[in-house]
Amino acid sequence: MPESERKKLGQYYTPPTIADAVTEWVLDAQIDDGLPEILDPASGSGTFPVEVYSDLQRDYTNATHQDILDSITTIDINKFPLHLTALNLASQNIEEEIDTLHAYHASFFDIEPDSMMLSSARLDNRDTGEVGYFDGVVGNPPYIRNRDIPDKDAFRAHLSRFGPENSSPYLDGSKKFSKKTDAYVYFVTHATQFLRDGGRLGFVIPPKWLSVRYGMDFQQFLFDHYRIHAVVTFAERAFEDAFVDTCLLLIERCEDEEMRRETTTRFIRVQDEMEPVDLYDTVTYGMTLEQEPIDVRTRPNYRSVGVRQAYLEDTGPKKIGYYLNAPLKLINLIERDDFVPISEFVDVSYGQKTGANKWFLLDQEEAHRRGIEDRFLSPVVKSIKGMDSEVFDTDDSDKYIIDVHDYVEEVKQETSEFGEDTRLEEDVKDALKRDGYTGLLQYINEGENEGEHEGTTCASRPVWFDLGEQVAPELFHPRFFKWRLFTVVNRAEALTTDAVQCVQVKPEYDSKVVTGIMNSSLYAAAVECWGRVEGNGVLQLMTYETKSIPVPDIRKFDDEACDAIREATNALLAGEEDAEKRLNEAVLDAVGVEGITADELEDMRQVMTHQRLEGEFESEVMLRNLDAATEWSAEYFGDDSDDGPSTLDDFS
Repeated sequence: MPESERKKLGQYYTPPTIADAVTEWVLDAQIDDGLPEILDPASGSGTFPVEVYSDLQRDYTNATHQDILDSITTIDINKFPLHLTALNLASQNIEEEIDTLHAYHASFFDIEPDSMMLSSARLDNRDTGEVGYFDGVVGNPPYIRNRDIPDKDAFRAHLSRFGPENSSPYLDGSKKFSKKTDAYVYFVTHATQFLRDGGRLGFVIPPKWLSVRYGMDFQQFLFDHYRIHAVVTFAERAFEDAFVDTCLLLIERCEDEEMRRETTTRFIRVQDEMEPVDLYDTVTYGMTLEQEPIDVRTRPNYRSVGVRQAYLEDTGPKKIGYYLNAPLKLINLIERDDFVPISEFVDVSYGQKTGANKWFLLDQEEAHRRGIEDRFLSPVVKSIKGMDSEVFDTDDSDKYIIDVHDYVEEVKQETSEFGEDTRLEEDVKDALKRDGYTGLLQYINEGENEGEHEGTTCASRPVWFDLGEQVAPELFHPRFFKWRLFTVVNRAEALTTDAVQCVQVKPEYDSKVVTGIMNSSLYAAAVECWGRVEGNGVLQLMTYETKSIPVPDIRKFDDEACDAIREATNALLAGEEDAEKRLNEAVLDAVGVEGITADELEDMRQVMTHQRLEGEFESEVMLRNLDAATEWSAEYFGDDSDDGPSTLDDFS
């Protein structure tokens, strides 16, 4: 099929090694007798169904060609790849005649287990009763972004069938799924209806659900219905690049809540290409948690972090992607019960969204050349790219932003006194002409001639060139990070665009202590865990994600600890040598960590950044070394106390 057609349908190639290992795992589901019945709800050209056929043929030597075909049901919305599936299955044995193929040309979301499919939806034109229930579901659902889902209501309708009678918690109740959910999640939830208790699901899906907001809703659904056996991701050299941004989800339908909670969920990162049997062995190898509730195993070819599902449920839903690549010491550290979201101590907001950066932002030289008066210009930071210091001073500012709000308010007061019923925007322009501010007025007219005022954001304002009241933030916090992860003190009292987040320390907390925490390697490592990786390895944080970054609770620090952090912060802002190490030591001492040195903390940050940007072998070696000694896990989770596992706030 043409690549453009496959992308439009969200169809991507599945390496045979993956299909083989996933199929083998799904077929391990316990069934009463006979052949297991398997469903692929988005079969494409049949990679998974053919693997299912091969495994059943090997394991059930007395089964006929038709017997095996009767145990496999395929669905696809596109008839051409569905025909390929049928041909690939039928040709597995060309010596035996067949009369039935359970292949449906339909949207998966138009089918229920009790659906009596019309013959027109079947490739063999037979009526064979209900679609039915299955022992396993396999596949690589199409990756369709939320904005591209053709009929969201149709994709979401099945959610109403979960929950107590006359209740639909996942559709519109207490566990409501976000309407920004991508399609692959709905494939999992809808497939759940087709699984018998004890049936298994093995899907290839994007790993976004491990870190984005809608993934929290999905996690809760999994906790409620499944034993989550494994989540598997792959390093670049394990498979071709196109497969890197995917994960395997291996789950088992389970109505027994206690059994679900006792499950050890394994977060596995495969480092090198594996044969199917080796990958199967990796995901099925039993893992006993020597340290509760989280433990780690490293092998030459993979790393596995085991987490008790009860702990995941009790501390979540939350971001859990870092279980796949963060050092265990870091995981244990940021999940301590004396860590809280940074929003406890600061207010975080987006910078100014102008709607027309090209017009609103000017170089100093251009602003002065145009004769725009200083009262209408404020220093601005467009981005933190290129900054080499944790301090932004007045001398560092080389750009202005148009800031007319105070003047607009004066004009508004004038016109209201006279009771004139005129448009405010025209009043402001008249006032600018009257007061001799011709440089700005001419610049406004030029902007209108170029259509700057017609954009959605600008057009929504009463005065299109008035950005409203703007307050210089105390700290700049980037939305995008590459190598350096730091928070900048805004001594220039500059404004900013929406490429930078604005941070204001709450008045009841010590600004220097908070600034020190937010410039420590501990915070930088937590940012690596909390952000999402975009193009070219750039790390992005939305405002709600920044608010939820876990940090030590500074309210529990004693005076001596706060003094040490203040001193180290002052040294850092002054550019003193070794200030960063002194700050890390002060933060670790304040938290009461004895098993991690300042150098090791920085190593943790570095290994996360290297993995994100380069994925080098060196990073894997560093990670393996960091995981080698983690004997203090139980102490941090309070296993010997009566308090139970540590709990973080809900990050959804």
